[in-house]
Amino acid sequence: KVLWTILKYRPTIIYCYADIPLFTTFGWNAFFKFRLIYDMRGDILNEWKVRGKSSLEQFLLKCIYSAAIKKVDLIFSVSATFPQNISCKVKPKYNYYDGDIFYFDERKSNLLRRYLELEDRFIFVYSGNTLYYQMLEENIRFFAQVYKKYFHAYLILLTEFEHDILEKELSKYNIPSSAYIIKSLPQHEVSDLQSIADIGLLIRDDLPLNHNAFPTKFCEYLASGVPVLMTPHIHTLVPIVKNYNLGKIVTLKDDYSKDIDELYESRKQKDVKQLCSKFAAANLMWQKKAKDIYKLITIT
Repeated sequence: KVLWTILKYRPTIIYCYADIPLFTTFGWNAFFKFRLIYDMRGDILNEWKVRGKSSLEQFLLKCIYSAAIKKVDLIFSVSATFPQNISCKVKPKYNYYDGDIFYFDERKSNLLRRYLELEDRFIFVYSGNTLYYQMLEENIRFFAQVYKKYFHAYLILLTEFEHDILEKELSKYNIPSSAYIIKSLPQHEVSDLQSIADIGLLIRDDLPLNHNAFPTKFCEYLASGVPVLMTPHIHTLVPIVKNYNLGKIVTLKDDYSKDIDELYESRKQKDVKQLCSKFAAANLMWQKKAKDIYKLITIT
């Protein structure tokens, strides 16, 4: 199918989103001389290793990957630090958000918070799934410690995945149903609900898969006016959060008491939600970034 498409349209540029399109395309470059662009979504070699692929499968993937990379003219990477030691041009291209879907409307957010009778609650939001690298249990364990110190704490869980798995985790940490809500929402409704939160949870483990990631929920939290609580293992995000005061970075530990108290005090800061939203709109929104990416793609 790839060959038929190349023969029919004779493209001068081929844009490969993620790994499989690259692997099925690069071999034709020698015959048709197109400009090859690779949108690298993460560290596939490490991911295959973590998923338990056999040594033979890993070896074959590494050979294909090495051959393909040599044919690439431009790499877009979601990480500002990956890959390293690649001779071709590498440009960061983060998982930007859609400004028509995610936004912060302070008046609307306050009204929804009042309507849901959550005006006086210390609200956290977790948007994601139950995959191992998203560290669901640790995010819930953190909230359990918050709830133990502050009984007016409340957790919003936004997921398309199994609600029963989340409920089991919440029950394991003795979090009552009055302290949380689990919702599956269409994408265009997510921003309104998560915008009422004080903190967005983005706790991740120390894994190469996370080191070289850029979770879309980071942009979507900020766009919705929600500062982020994260660990230092998503390397590209750390300087962004630190330099622009967009949340708090914590290390994984048994007792988060001190971090929780600092978070509780920081929620009183004025305009922090506006700060997050404005930063996202200026730096992480597709509508602002598309032209720059297009220019890089079409350079001859």
